[in-house]
Amino acid sequence: MHKTLTLILIGISVFLLPTGDMMANSNLPNPPKEKVHSNPPTSMYIGNPGVIPRYIYENVGGNYIDYMRYEPNFPQSPDHIEYMQSLKSSYNWNDSYGSFIRGFILAPETGQYVFNITGDDFCEFYLSPDDLPGSIPANDTTAHIPGWTGTTEHTKYPQQTSDTINLVMGDYDYFEVYQKEGGGGD
Repeated sequence: MHKTLTLILIGISVFLLPTGDMMANSNLPNPPKEKVHSNPPTSMYIGNPGVIPRYIYENVGGNYIDYMRYEPNFPQSPDHIEYMQSLKSSYNWNDSYGSFIRGFILAPETGQYVFNITGDDFCEFYLSPDDLPGSIPANDTTAHIPGWTGTTEHTKYPQQTSDTINLVMGDYDYFEVYQKEGGGGD
């Protein structure tokens, strides 16, 4: 039997791990605009459990995530950084913005896990098979939303749920989440 880790992205990005822990640190080096990343020594980047930064970029037109990726201030100069301890986002935060979070998952036990994402508008979740950002396969999302979902719409798109992924207790797995809101409710 697998465990389900749910990723909820409604308005602003949020990572929800009801059965695990997460770790992150805002001192991670800024990733390049490409989806393939450099390989920093992650042991020095692990932060406090249950705290993760969310980087928010305002005045980004369009609905697609690439609009945010190609903004001149992405990723090095977000308009806001919020350190999340609660893993549920607020609703109707704003229009024309995007958000980005990255961190590490520490599985509570060895086993098979499934990730699910909800969000508004377009969202992408990437999971590295280890603690290295550079191990994320180029152009290969773990789960994504090709439109938008409501907060409880976990089956609107088949792509919003990952395949079963083996995680090992005590191992850190690096992840990234991108979210882009165009307009309307979020």
